[in-house]
Amino acid sequence: MRTKLVAALCFTLCTLGAQAAGSFDSDAEGWSSFGNGAVGPVWESSGGNPGGYISQLDSDNSWGYLAAPASYLAPIASGGQMSFSLRHDYNVGTLNYGVRVALVGGGLTLISEQAVPTTGWKNYVFTLDAAGGWRIHGDTQQPYNAANSAPTVAQFDAVLGSLTRVLVAADYTDYNTLTSASHVDRTQLDNFQLSAPVPEPTTWALMAMGLLLTVPVMRRAGLRQR
Repeated sequence: MRTKLVAALCFTLCTLGAQAAGSFDSDAEGWSSFGNGAVGPVWESSGGNPGGYISQLDSDNSWGYLAAPASYLAPIASGGQMSFSLRHDYNVGTLNYGVRVALVGGGLTLISEQAVPTTGWKNYVFTLDAAGGWRIHGDTQQPYNAANSAPTVAQFDAVLGSLTRVLVAADYTDYNTLTSASHVDRTQLDNFQLSAPVPEPTTWALMAMGLLLTVPVMRRAGLRQR
């Protein structure tokens, strides 16, 4: 019992303050391509917002994503944010899709979408909670559908507690290099951050007090077992 109590308190302390961030100033930081024929990403040392950034060129007919590395997949508490800077270059057609992100975990795929991207750097913030515009989809290859069911609080917590993929879409027009080698549908990403809510100082104090109060209980239990 005491082991479970300590584990629960430690998990809460860790997940409430958990944060992973990437500036891409020195390399691609382990990011990869998901979908898109596994082409990309490309790291650029300058031209970001500011400093370096990563980019992906749409090269096939599937939904292409930039995929975060394992350091972003640790369990976190809901109520935090996914934020990043993004811009998009294209030379054919129109931007048909909004800036799209996906979370995969706990047997669910959650997708959220905002306004279409721009050709200049713009900051985007997605709230990590069940009421943050997320919708349940069958997989990451389905277009975002606001009419789909929103996750329950329990479902959203289950996703954040067992993340297997954190994705940012890199495909915003209906054209790609399969259509023509001269077609450009390129997404650039910078300043990515995935963060849990930061507790108020009183919350930290209460949790720390709870952890300290378990020490005498554990000591007495240990003495009784001798």
